[in-house]
Amino acid sequence: MRPFPVSLAILIHLPIVIGTLSSKRLTSNFNKNDPVLLLEFQDLKAKHNPLSFGMGYPDFNPPKILQKALARAAVSDDYELNQYASSRGHPRLLKAVAAFFSKLLNRTLNPDENVVIAVGAQEAIHGILQAHTTTGDEWIVFSPYFSYFDPIIKAAYGVPKYIPLVSSKTTGNITSSDFKFDKKDLASLFNHKTKGILVNTPHNPTGKVFDYEELAYIANLAKKWDSIVILDEVYQFLNYGNQQHLRLATFPGMFERTITVGSGGKMFSATGYRIGWAYGPKDLINNVKLVNGFAVMSAPTPIQEAVAVAIEEEDDNYGKPESYIEQLRRESEKKRNFMYKILSDAGMTPVFAESGYFIIARWNTMVNTFQLHRKSDEPADYSFVRWLIKNVSVFANPLSRFYTSDIDSHVEEHYIRFTMIKKWETLGQLDRLLKKWKSRRSLKQ
Repeated sequence: MRPFPVSLAILIHLPIVIGTLSSKRLTSNFNKNDPVLLLEFQDLKAKHNPLSFGMGYPDFNPPKILQKALARAAVSDDYELNQYASSRGHPRLLKAVAAFFSKLLNRTLNPDENVVIAVGAQEAIHGILQAHTTTGDEWIVFSPYFSYFDPIIKAAYGVPKYIPLVSSKTTGNITSSDFKFDKKDLASLFNHKTKGILVNTPHNPTGKVFDYEELAYIANLAKKWDSIVILDEVYQFLNYGNQQHLRLATFPGMFERTITVGSGGKMFSATGYRIGWAYGPKDLINNVKLVNGFAVMSAPTPIQEAVAVAIEEEDDNYGKPESYIEQLRRESEKKRNFMYKILSDAGMTPVFAESGYFIIARWNTMVNTFQLHRKSDEPADYSFVRWLIKNVSVFANPLSRFYTSDIDSHVEEHYIRFTMIKKWETLGQLDRLLKKWKSRRSLKQ
């Protein structure tokens, strides 16, 4: 029954009923199992000011062509560069993305039909899931996974199903290619409720690059069960050594069911620009365009213009020494090698990453060299990261954060994740802090 207005209740001497909010808790669609712990880490970081290697962003500037193009767009006499773009994307950027990736796919992408621009790759994936998920639809995800995949699937009222990537090695030389999925387990997850599978290659957080055999197996299952594939390839240009990035959309019969997601921020070391895109078949992309219009209207037009200019130049230079993304790849590979060495020297067992921004390292090999106070209700890697902040002044991400512990069949809590896309000066600071820590441990032994 509706309560009386307060004034009327007073006049006729009735009890006053004050409406109260029944629940202020975050909806379960977004309620991962670690928000309190992450807030604690934020407080610890504010207190101890550690060297942060947890977040995946560079501490150096993007290429000058991108910065100058943004500045020009902001002061341009063309008023449209400072107004709303179409919800499908700024025409110049649509054309640039279509032209660049048409060459890589060996297929012509129509900028008006096959491409949509988003506010970062994350929003592109959010739009894809919202556009194609009916309540109860299942999405298969490889774990560990980028930590936003789980909540945005649930926000679309989908059901995430996890297939673990597991390494049989725990000591010695471990590479990201050692993290594999069980083919029978993957096949068993597909059923009439399966809407699609989300494949992140190169993979965050492990650095794994899915090989041809793995991708072909995934493709065959997707075709068998008439499922969509979301291919998140934001780290596609950061493959190290002889690793080759394979595009699932080029496999037989797969373009028609694959939506591929990319990132201008990752491509040009400008994660704050928040420009991403998706390309694929016309019918699927049209669905994403519609959701995009309702969700964010459009990405910032001057930033889209700047990213378009940078892609156009990269299109001219791709595969040449002057290519920015080739220079970034070579430099990042050197940093990967350096990070592997300093983490090894510190006593950890790092995984030799084949690609991407990150390197994960097994830390429990050192557990007897320091006193770790573990809380009974948290994964061991959370306890170690807390200890690392307080005693070494270094922050890295606990790997168990990249799982859903209550339903994931395999949760790895003996690794932590470091970003390696930092200035050499910053990497040198980490090296000195880890050496200082190792020296203190040696004195105690």
